[in-house]
Amino acid sequence: MGLKSLRTLAIVLALTTGAAAQFQGYFSPQTTQQTLATATACTGAAQTYAISNLGQTQHWLTVAFNNSQTFHGEIDGIDRQGNIFRISDVLETASAKGVVVASGYYPQVQVVITCAPVTATYTASYSGAWGTPLNDVGQALFAQIDKTNASASPATQSVSDTFQTPFGNSSASVYIGLVGTVTGGTVTATCNPSGALAGITTVQLLNVAVTGTLATPYFPLPDYPCPSMTVAYVAGSGSGNVTLETIFNQPGGQPPSQDPCTNNSASFGGLVHGKTTVALSNVTSPGTTAVINAPGSAVAIYVCGVMFSQASTAGTVQFEFGTGTACATDTTPVTGPIPLTAASPVSFGNGGATIWQNSNLVFGPGNGTQLCLVATGAGAVSGFVTYVSSP
Repeated sequence: MGLKSLRTLAIVLALTTGAAAQFQGYFSPQTTQQTLATATACTGAAQTYAISNLGQTQHWLTVAFNNSQTFHGEIDGIDRQGNIFRISDVLETASAKGVVVASGYYPQVQVVITCAPVTATYTASYSGAWGTPLNDVGQALFAQIDKTNASASPATQSVSDTFQTPFGNSSASVYIGLVGTVTGGTVTATCNPSGALAGITTVQLLNVAVTGTLATPYFPLPDYPCPSMTVAYVAGSGSGNVTLETIFNQPGGQPPSQDPCTNNSASFGGLVHGKTTVALSNVTSPGTTAVINAPGSAVAIYVCGVMFSQASTAGTVQFEFGTGTACATDTTPVTGPIPLTAASPVSFGNGGATIWQNSNLVFGPGNGTQLCLVATGAGAVSGFVTYVSSP
C-alpha cells in the first residue's frame, strides 16, 4: 500500500472514531424519580426540596401525611433570573394522600411543603417525564377542586387559609364540620383581589357563627371573579374541633343542587323545610312586619320570589333580615326603599332561583332569624313571599 493510500486510511479511521464518540442525543423520553421526604416532621413553615432536572417537562408530586391540621404542597418553576413561579395547583387535602401535577420546562424545579402542627409528619415523592400529556383525573382532579382548609383544628385555635382558586372564581361550597363542644366561633370566606387592587378591598362570601352543632354544614358561595380566596375560622371556646373544606365546581356551570330554590329536596344539605309560600295579607303600613319566621333553630333562609302591591296611597317597601322582634336586632337590609304606585304590583324572582339569602350573615341557632317588610305610606301591603329554609 502506497504512502498516499496509508494517509487516506488514517483520515477515514480518525473521522469514524470521532463520529462514534460524538453524543447524538437521547432517543427516548427522559424520566426521573426522587424521594423527597420520609416520615418528616411538619414545622409550620415552608420546607423546600430541589428537584433533579434532566430536562423533564411534566411533573408529579405525591404526598401522604399523618395527623396534619393544615397542609399545602406545590411544584414551583424557577427561571434563569431566579424568579419563582407556582406551576401546579396547591394540594390541600384531608385524605391520607394526594397528587398534584404541573407542566413546563424550567432551569430549576422545586417542591414546597408547608404543614402543621409540629407533631404531624409527611412522606413525599416526585416523578418527572418529558412530553407526557397531563390530564386532570383521579387524585389530580381531587386535589384541584377539593381544598381542606383545616382538619380537626381545636375550637380554641384560629386558622386562616389563603389559596389560589383552581378556575379563577368563587363558584364553590364550604363545608363546616364540628365535633364535640364548639362555642362562639366564626367561619368566614373572602375573595381577595390581586394586582393593583391587592390589599385594598375584599369581597366577603361567607360569615357564619358556629355554635353547638350545625344541622346543615353546607354553604354555597356566590360566584365572583376570584383568583385568590381566604377561608378562616376565628377561635371560639370549647373542647371540640373544627374542619373546613372548600369544594369548587368545575367549569361548565353549577349543578342545579347548588341553589336550594332550584332543588329543595332533603338531599340538599339536609334541608327539612321545603319550598314554602306565605301570604302578605294587608300588612300594616307604616310599620315593620316579620313575614318569615324561620322555624325552630333554622339559620338559613333562601328567598325565591316575592310579589307585592299597596292598596291605595303610594308608599315604599323595604325588605331586611334580622333577629328579635320584627328584625329589631342584627338588622341587615337586602333592598333599599322601593317606591310604590297604588295598586301596581312589584315582583322579584320567579321562584326557581335564590334572590336573597341570609346564610352569609352571622346568626346562631335559636336566634329566630326573620325576613321583615318595612312599609311606609297609609295603604296596607298585600302579596306573597316564596322561600326555602334550613336548620
